[in-house]
Amino acid sequence: MFRTSKVRPYVPTLLPFFKTFALYFILFCSDPPSLTYCIFKCAPICCLIFFVHYQDLHIAAKNDLKEAERHRYSKCILSGLVLSCLGDALLVGRALGLFVPGVLAFLIAHLAYLTAFGFRPLALPLLSPFLLSYLTINLFLSSYLSGLLTFLVPIYTLILGTMLWRALAKSYTEEGGLRNLPSLSRVVGAVTFAVSDTLLAVEEFVCPLPLSQYSIMLTYYLAQLGLALSTVTIQPAKHRIIN
Repeated sequence: MFRTSKVRPYVPTLLPFFKTFALYFILFCSDPPSLTYCIFKCAPICCLIFFVHYQDLHIAAKNDLKEAERHRYSKCILSGLVLSCLGDALLVGRALGLFVPGVLAFLIAHLAYLTAFGFRPLALPLLSPFLLSYLTINLFLSSYLSGLLTFLVPIYTLILGTMLWRALAKSYTEEGGLRNLPSLSRVVGAVTFAVSDTLLAVEEFVCPLPLSQYSIMLTYYLAQLGLALSTVTIQPAKHRIIN
């Protein structure tokens, strides 16, 4: 069983994230877009960037060949966080025509996360529900899309769904499964990212949702926190085979 004591050593270095997270929700979440709003929206992700970079410095300091995979994983997650922060800033400026560039930034961020998770082991039995979800979501959204988004949204959801599949495959097949912190954090991060993006898509293209800004951003920050925590204490993985 997963123990919360495994998280405690990382709480002090995550305090800036929790503080900026609280400030954003208390003071700015419902505010109209502005430079100040943009700064406080991006601040929690910036804190996670420094958290992952701090973890990676400890890996690099060991100068151990066995840590090469862990270092590669951290760099990919770090890249995804940086691109997500850029996407956050661009989406604040959607009134200036920056919505599509913001979506593209997040698409590339998901590619970075996907690169971190890799395709070994393949775990094909886990793919079926994601294919069904992909087809259902895109069939539902298709009548609400126009122009460039007609092509961009299906590509985005394909990358997002693949990222979610690979996160689950990597975590489920690792020794210990969801009982270790990196694996559980990875799954929580990927799943809540999919939830956040689904809420955003419904809000943006279909109909307004009650308290949408709060639910979208709460799941989004939880997702990025999970992915950041997946970089800690990663050990070389022994995999189980999914029949």
